[in-house]
Amino acid sequence: MRIQSVHIDLKRLLSAFICALLLLLLSSCSLDGELEECRYNARLEYWYTGSGTANVLPDYIHSMQEFIFDDTGILRQVNNLVDRNKILYGEFTLGPGKYTLVTWANVDTASHVNESVIGKTKLSDMQLFLDNPYSTMKSEYAYWQKNAEKLYYGYTTFSVRERGVSRQRIDMVHSHCKLNIMVKWTGKPPANTNNFVMTLRDVPSSYTFSPEYEIKGSPLSYYDETEGLITRAGIFYYIPQKLETQVDHRIDVKMEITGSVSGEFVTYRLTNDTHPLFCLYAGDTPVIKEIDLWKYFRTMQINLDENLRQEFDLVVEVDPSGGIIVSSAVVMDWNDGGSIGGFI
Repeated sequence: MRIQSVHIDLKRLLSAFICALLLLLLSSCSLDGELEECRYNARLEYWYTGSGTANVLPDYIHSMQEFIFDDTGILRQVNNLVDRNKILYGEFTLGPGKYTLVTWANVDTASHVNESVIGKTKLSDMQLFLDNPYSTMKSEYAYWQKNAEKLYYGYTTFSVRERGVSRQRIDMVHSHCKLNIMVKWTGKPPANTNNFVMTLRDVPSSYTFSPEYEIKGSPLSYYDETEGLITRAGIFYYIPQKLETQVDHRIDVKMEITGSVSGEFVTYRLTNDTHPLFCLYAGDTPVIKEIDLWKYFRTMQINLDENLRQEFDLVVEVDPSGGIIVSSAVVMDWNDGGSIGGFI
């Protein structure tokens, strides 16, 4: 019995030592030799989980633009993260106080942030807008826009203390809509003129930096450095607020050997009050009548204001009389001007 007691005590001592070592690792930057001071006092971790729980952010995001605002809403820092190996977190050195972080991911050459001045520009003045002309020539196509980037948005507020490192998780949310559309004919398709164009009119084209919707997700377990214990908190997803400006998208497409025509639009997020008008042209001549996809989303009961992932695959089926049925790529659900089928 005495040997067993000593064995148990040794196990308890070893467990306590391991726990103490883990706490030391979590509360310091380095254990190589003497403890060195951290190069930062705020570390914000970026997450994107898609439909799972693992962080798959590097599979979807290649760059970040970070904007730090103080508690009065004044811009204090702008950082660009372009190394895929360093986009999983943002590290900042800030004075004690409260801050707001806004992060846009995958901003390239299609979208632009309005001009800003560190120390002067306010959060309420910041905007992101699409400026990716279909044609730079002075012609009737000059006002059309090509696709946007596959953008993601992150938002959080956090505090920096006098001592220690502030840590927080930020979940990135789709701020783009990917809309794959296939047009096919139940009868004979039109001749392949090799000049097909898809258009999508009246689509949102600008965001503010502030969120419009806050959506609470599942609880999350994490280590709180200040409290030194495991606590539980909710994951929050923030969806950016769109402005009233709209654009018309135009993309070149080709007819497949089967006679169908497919294209992919990448736009800013659609909302419940968006009326995206879709049409297919051969040159300047419409091949089908223009249809309002708002009815499809409404019939499908899709809450475009708050859904986290806007990726849709639609089939536009044209009958010999010119009638149109719009459906998902799997189930036919909506007849334009006709009867409504089942719900997914």
